[in-house]
Amino acid sequence: DAPGQKMRKEACARLGTWRCYFIDLPEKIEKEDKTWVDVKDANSVIYHFGKEKVMEFIDNAQEIPITDVIDLSEADDFDIENAPGLYSGIKSLDNIVYKFLFGSVVILTGARGSGKSSLLNEIFVAESLNQGYDVFVFSGELSAPILKSWIETTLAGHEKIVMKNQFVRVINPEVKKSIREWYSRRVWMYDGTDNDESKILDRAINAVRKFGVKVIILDNLMTLSLGNSDDNNIWQCQKKFIVKLVSLAISLNVLIVLVAHPRKMNREFTRLVADDVAGSNDLGNLSQYILSVHRYTKAEKEGEKDNKGNFKKGKEPINFDANIEVFKNRYFGKIGDADVYFDYNSMRFYEDNQGFWKRYKWDSKNTSPIPKTIPQKKEENPFV
Repeated sequence: DAPGQKMRKEACARLGTWRCYFIDLPEKIEKEDKTWVDVKDANSVIYHFGKEKVMEFIDNAQEIPITDVIDLSEADDFDIENAPGLYSGIKSLDNIVYKFLFGSVVILTGARGSGKSSLLNEIFVAESLNQGYDVFVFSGELSAPILKSWIETTLAGHEKIVMKNQFVRVINPEVKKSIREWYSRRVWMYDGTDNDESKILDRAINAVRKFGVKVIILDNLMTLSLGNSDDNNIWQCQKKFIVKLVSLAISLNVLIVLVAHPRKMNREFTRLVADDVAGSNDLGNLSQYILSVHRYTKAEKEGEKDNKGNFKKGKEPINFDANIEVFKNRYFGKIGDADVYFDYNSMRFYEDNQGFWKRYKWDSKNTSPIPKTIPQKKEENPFV
């Protein structure tokens, strides 16, 4: 009963849980003559059955369980192969992370113009949709029409895009219709005017519960209003924020992607390290993954020669357009990087012919053979 439970809790608090055992007396006990006796307390047991019956209950007393503590040997097995997660679709990147497990937070960083937004769209929107996972997006920098255009460009691919000039991409209206029908009610964008983090996360949580969203994108940290943060407590606010994100990812079993710009650097395209992520160090310490995108400069592509005309060691010409580096991979500890090319028409990163011409599932009825060659890059490609 309630008074008994209150007394038990008070006794345990004073004596220590590890010293205490408890007995739950039954409401009725059957006698030898098959009749039943009401039991109110130990005195009732002694009166009707003697002290031996009381000792029997004492011998079978139960330990007081410690709340919020489990026996690890009885926990569910972790099956990495079948654990739900998102594959990046870039083979060399998946060879490092295997897959981004749900219940995790990914920090994505990179210098301005490095390709963060393109990678974000390709892996965490287009690839998520392709693998059956719906998406919630907060973008503090892009309007809904622009974000929609970027996503549809990636989904359409080089095969379905005609460049009118260096900037204008033309997609056939029927292709657009098919793409939109495919991702209709699967990508949800925050459309409020208040960038308060608690309001945005509330809408994201509702989208998870109502629409089954599995990937939450927050782009980016600088555009979020973290409580009443100011110069004196911004680090504390960011710590509370990342703790909240990790807790939400685990409790909702979703993947949360937070875009964080790097700290100020002397050169725009300096290669980053994990500690270059702007903001509190807790962002990197508490997240499960940290990814960085680096766009190779013209100088890096051309290489650097010594006075004998030979390329310096470590300064050989680089044929790729960008590098995706894994700074943190909590589940496996494996870190590394993946060199990739970039197709400006479709705003896609790719490694090979299959990646360049990849068809997403909206185009599953397309049975025409995939071209065997990749078009030569044109000089007007702004990314190169």
